[in-house]
Amino acid sequence: MNKRFKEIRKNLNLTQESFGSRLGVTRTAICNIEKGERNITDQMFKSICREFNVNEEWLRTGKGEMFNYLEDDELIKKLSAEYNLDEFIIRLIKKYLGLTEQQKNAVKIFLDKVYEEEFANPQSSKGVPDEISITEEKEEIQSKDNKMSIEEMIAQVNYWENLIEKKQAEKSSALQNQNEDSKMA
Repeated sequence: MNKRFKEIRKNLNLTQESFGSRLGVTRTAICNIEKGERNITDQMFKSICREFNVNEEWLRTGKGEMFNYLEDDELIKKLSAEYNLDEFIIRLIKKYLGLTEQQKNAVKIFLDKVYEEEFANPQSSKGVPDEISITEEKEEIQSKDNKMSIEEMIAQVNYWENLIEKKQAEKSSALQNQNEDSKMA
């Protein structure tokens, strides 16, 4: 049992000190348990299982999996309750989980670019909207329920990048016009 205790800590890549602090005990207590010089209390079993999502049967007997794994839907429900996610975000997460690794990477690249261009250097001004309006354009590229190939995903990312650039140019032009108008007034 003490071996399994240590195995959990090592698997989580935690020091004795950080493992202990999450369980409310000292590094010395963790060291003594790992060496077999101290027994694991029932309270400690419960704390480990709750804090690190460990399978209690595995910890006590070595049978089963080390960790309790939640099904995607269970995990999403738990996240939704904890972070108050709306239906759109839940659908987005489910769709994302169904993508291939290449598609996930394309989405990450796209979102990094959007963040970099739109949020890292915001150019907002009175009377000019902070967000980019793309409601009409999104209907043109909504995917069907089947999975997209990586080529289709890349094409979609390129389309969105071009659309964002176009909308940013329009926004910049509106800012410039507004500044010129205020100078004349």
